Amino acid sequence: MAVWSYNKPLAIVDIETTGASPNGSRILEIAIIRIEHGEVVQTLNTVIDPQSHIPPTIVDLTGIKESDLRAAPTFNDISQDVYNLLEGAIFVAHNARFDYSFIKSEFNRLGIRFTAKQLCTVALSRALYPEFKRHDLSTIIERFNFTCEQRHRALGDAQVLVDLLNHSYEIHGADIFGEKVLKVLGVSRIPHNLPKDLIKSLPESPGVYIFYGESGEKLYIGKSINIKKRVMSHFCNSETGKALRIAEEIRDIEAIPTTGELGALLMESYLIKKEQPLYNRMSRRTKKLVIVREDSSGKYKRVVVGTYAAEDLTSSDFIIGIFRSMSQAKGVLDEYTKDHKLCPELMDLEKHRVRKQRVGGCFYSQLGKCLGACAAKESPETYNARFDLAFRERRVKTWPFKGPIIIDEKNTEEKTKGTAFVIDQWKLVGSFLYDEYGQQQFLPKEYAFDYDSYKILASRLTKSQKGLKVVSHGEAQRLLTISTNMI
Repeated sequence: MAVWSYNKPLAIVDIETTGASPNGSRILEIAIIRIEHGEVVQTLNTVIDPQSHIPPTIVDLTGIKESDLRAAPTFNDISQDVYNLLEGAIFVAHNARFDYSFIKSEFNRLGIRFTAKQLCTVALSRALYPEFKRHDLSTIIERFNFTCEQRHRALGDAQVLVDLLNHSYEIHGADIFGEKVLKVLGVSRIPHNLPKDLIKSLPESPGVYIFYGESGEKLYIGKSINIKKRVMSHFCNSETGKALRIAEEIRDIEAIPTTGELGALLMESYLIKKEQPLYNRMSRRTKKLVIVREDSSGKYKRVVVGTYAAEDLTSSDFIIGIFRSMSQAKGVLDEYTKDHKLCPELMDLEKHRVRKQRVGGCFYSQLGKCLGACAAKESPETYNARFDLAFRERRVKTWPFKGPIIIDEKNTEEKTKGTAFVIDQWKLVGSFLYDEYGQQQFLPKEYAFDYDSYKILASRLTKSQKGLKVVSHGEAQRLLTISTNMI
């Protein structure tokens, strides 16, 4: 069967699994159709003994029962065949990240390093057919009247992908189809000044990467849950602007793997402020911060605006806004004042002495835009409720725990390794790497309140409290002392 041809072999892949996550689930069935020079050269299709229980929902979806697997091979049994079929090929799958992550995890369990360029046919379908909203496989089968002998079985679904590639190639022609494929692949134009094998050697794991210039100067620092993929994306659209300048100036790349995403986020924030890279202007440490605090000493809540050196900001108490300039702060306060009919005097926008000679309140109250809190014409409860609503999103959250916490970010591949973060009052008071041999410091301690770290930590705790443990101050100090002594 002749199929659409690419300048590299294609491996059309589909798998069925026992669950949604490669960390706790296993491959149940796999199909790989390898295509070279437009011809199918080899096909693999087999059920696999997952060496674990098959949930009833998966049995209902696929029809694969545990009794069907009595003579089935394990992934280890077929790993060499799978590797040979995928080697040197573009990894093509529907929602490619899902299939790729499972196969990569299976290889990792065997100590085999596997990496491949991925072509996701969901993304390709969206690029080729933007007029349609749905791009799941069932919809594609119905839309193009494809035949699928066994839906939710690996080989049947893989053959549908072959049909989709051929059909789309015929409809759109070589130029448009090829353009969309390259776009989805994110084909990078690797800068000529970089060593040829450097990109290949980058890890496909979380961490931080640093771009260096000709004299060793740091051009840019970034982070990702997949360092290699993120670095490659920098060079996909590097024809103009900052991306072009980086591509012209870059000479080397350093990768610093971390245990997980939290470590990558915190390390990136720390390194950007410490190293001041040329192209990270927006994230550089601001020497002075404009802090807006809530003053509740009177009946009506008011704001107090002040400028602080970043290192002097030791407490997050009553902070309802942090800004990089006074003009930015005043602009937001003015916006909140208008939107919520707050008093500009209480919002520190109009000084009392300016309106002292006026009768009946501030200038806004005379226009009907302030409801008269400045002249006690509305109740404090009503005004304060609007005040709280206005600052709800910007307000620095109250520390929600009774004491310090430890967040344990474990290595997904080696459970005995990880990174622990000791946090108190939104301050990263310590962090350390650990393994079966001991522990050592990860990032320097922060005794001052850092707004960027706060945002990272608050976001992490909102999304998930996995690996979190509340500890006493004494226990936190003991852990930090041990990690410091082992450096």
